[in-house]
Amino acid sequence: CRAFLSCKIFGKIVFMKKEAAFLNIISKTLSNSEFLGDDCAYLPEYNLVISTDALIQDVHFSLKTISSYQLGKKALLVNISDILASGAVPKYLTITLSGNLDEEFVENFIKVQMKSAAHTD
Repeated sequence: CRAFLSCKIFGKIVFMKKEAAFLNIISKTLSNSEFLGDDCAYLPEYNLVISTDALIQDVHFSLKTISSYQLGKKALLVNISDILASGAVPKYLTITLSGNLDEEFVENFIKVQMKSAAHTD
């Protein structure tokens, strides 16, 4: 629920219930949901933990209140936090970014992640 920090408590509870229901559907559908987590998935055949948090304009961020630099840092840190919390070591980065974003915004968003990721080794 970190992506919804600006929501009121009621909004957080509703989101968490929706997320739990979604995870329940997935676990019922998979033949083996042993490695399903709420922030990460473990792929045992590759010995890999993956995580991605979607960042959607006007849902998770507003261009009125956040810069490409700030959003790039946030995107990197929330995913690193999820990986570390699972006990794994971050090696690669996956990010889902959606919105009406211009080329300069996206370029700066990626640059700050590359720069920050270089310092997380």
